[in-house]
Amino acid sequence: MGASSTKTAPLRYRTSSCRATSMASRVFPTPPGPGSFTFAPSDTTLPTYTGHATDWFGESDNRQNTVMHSTFNAQAHAPDGSHLDMHETFHYSVSATGVTVAFDNVSC
Repeated sequence: MGASSTKTAPLRYRTSSCRATSMASRVFPTPPGPGSFTFAPSDTTLPTYTGHATDWFGESDNRQNTVMHSTFNAQAHAPDGSHLDMHETFHYSVSATGVTVAFDNVSC
């Protein structure tokens, strides 16, 4: 696709949510989110892809530490047999001593 091509990918999700709190003041929100999408370039000579995506994130907090992480996966297919695959992994944490670790990896 050329640099001037516009891509759209509206996602429709079916979601649920879970939030647990323990006696140690930990919070664990973990809403999974599967959904379907259509990826349609503005150049109508290019194929339109349809597929599914799933995301998940988790967080754990207490008085000393914070951890957040998430994943995102998407797969799509076009009528011409071509396909798109994407995976993302995100992590962020702060320890009781203030050490911060963070990364965001994407592969296609």
